[in-house]
Amino acid sequence: MSLERRFTGGWRVALALQAALVALTLVRLAVTRESAFGVDPCLSCQAVTLVQHDAGLWALAWGVLLVAALGATWLRVTGVIVFIALFLLMVADTLVMALYGMRLFLGDLVKFGAQPGAVLLVGHQSIGVTGLLAGVVAVIVVAWLAVRATRGPGATGRLAVLLAVCAGAYLLPDRVGHSLPWTYQNLVEANWPTGADRPYSDEMKARLSATDDVASAQPLCEAGEALQSDVIVVVVESLSWYHSGLLLADNLGATPRLDDLARDHTWWSAFHANGWTTDHALVALIAGEVPLPAVGRYHSLDAFGGYGGGPQTLPARLARDGYFSAFFTTGPLGFLDKGAWLAAQGFDLVEGGEHPAYRDVPKYAFGSAGDSVLYQRVIDWLDAERPPGQPVMLFLETVTTHPPFIDPDSGRKDEVATFRYADQALAAFVEALDQAGWLEKNLLIITSDQRALTPYTPAERAQFGNAASARLPLVVLGGAREPAGRQDKPAQMIDLPYSLDRLLTNEACRRPGQGDWFSGESPQCILQPEGNERAIINAWCGPETIRIRMDGDDTRVIEGNMPDQEQWIERINERRIRLGEREATIERVL
Repeated sequence: MSLERRFTGGWRVALALQAALVALTLVRLAVTRESAFGVDPCLSCQAVTLVQHDAGLWALAWGVLLVAALGATWLRVTGVIVFIALFLLMVADTLVMALYGMRLFLGDLVKFGAQPGAVLLVGHQSIGVTGLLAGVVAVIVVAWLAVRATRGPGATGRLAVLLAVCAGAYLLPDRVGHSLPWTYQNLVEANWPTGADRPYSDEMKARLSATDDVASAQPLCEAGEALQSDVIVVVVESLSWYHSGLLLADNLGATPRLDDLARDHTWWSAFHANGWTTDHALVALIAGEVPLPAVGRYHSLDAFGGYGGGPQTLPARLARDGYFSAFFTTGPLGFLDKGAWLAAQGFDLVEGGEHPAYRDVPKYAFGSAGDSVLYQRVIDWLDAERPPGQPVMLFLETVTTHPPFIDPDSGRKDEVATFRYADQALAAFVEALDQAGWLEKNLLIITSDQRALTPYTPAERAQFGNAASARLPLVVLGGAREPAGRQDKPAQMIDLPYSLDRLLTNEACRRPGQGDWFSGESPQCILQPEGNERAIINAWCGPETIRIRMDGDDTRVIEGNMPDQEQWIERINERRIRLGEREATIERVL
């Protein structure tokens, strides 16, 4: 018997394909147990649940091939292409889980696909040439098997049997075995439309649109400290507590210089992100808004839609008191129209990776120059280009420490080395500011855009509990404020515009329940849209975690006790309605 006949016999081919699907599921199980917060301690329970859900995806795959086997040549070719596309999406889902600790959402795939060069670069940096070649070989083998599975005597019968078996396994009762659905759902289930996409009724829209903006009703205005000092905000990509030795005993020890600076000045142990992506962080820190998703947001390429400029943005607030505001990054400004959005927030200057200062230097994550080049550009700007006679607010967004963590010094993928490079570059920037006399009378704020999209560590789970996805470092130094050491009161991103306004200018207004970084007043509640369960908003009101489900008119608290619950739900509904409904541009692209 020839080698081809031995390995392409009807059932051998079908079972080989099924083995490939099962292998993918088992790999996803392994990386899920590493990546998922609150992983089920019962391995067999979680394995059965995950396999059962993926059986629905297997049934879909066999159904596609069954249709292909029943049709003409063009239908067979189309069916095999669809099967391969489904297989590739399953591979990508597993890879995203392994690299970033979250699921592949098709909306994100199209969103980041708008910058294919950067995505391919990240993919190459993440798995290397060997990994890419192995993936290509695997896809070729699976494609060959899929073609063979649709041919030969009894092909339709075999495919129908496998379809029935997988569908039967999926339809068995009691499939839910974990409190976080995204850890066990298959790719289709994870991407199925959720309550976040459910529109509000005309009656609800009319009622809330006819009222004042309840999220900002009755603002509280008070005199500010009027320091009028310069301020620089540095947002270090993916900086997380597990990188630092300040708070967690079990850590990577990757930021010793920043840790020393924090101990000598002021740092927060309970600072919270209001989102889970960089664009979320910009909305929170600059616009001062919780990045709640508009209806249809997760099916749209409009990342900043609804969060246009206004009088309460950080640069707009400070501009009323004579501040010049500038935004610096080595990343591309065209991605997601970020540059245009930043200009609309009121920045007088917006500079990105397209600037000549970055033209002839080595590039790393997303084709961006290293952090040290960014800091040198800012030093040069302060020396030679700042407008005379005006205080300045500079907002710096770094890129080097974006996954897959390529160390500029060695060129290798090494998370610890990459953050140590970033730590040294940041410390050198602080030293340069100090030597120039800038630090003596001004203010430097250092934080992160998001908790790194990597598996949660046991130390984070033990220290932060359900808030592990939101907790980030925050350090403030400079002669404009006396060192105050460790601050344990909760703080959040969206309070930065008000906090700086009150600190630097004569008067500032805030929403009821809003916190103030520098007076130590904590917000009543902190909100964060969930990254993996897109219909969920996490809320922390004191030590308790509350979960809110977005569901149009029926948006509600589903877990925990929230103070002033009706008012908070009203605020969420009102804000999402005012954001408008986003056009489903992703479906149009697909």
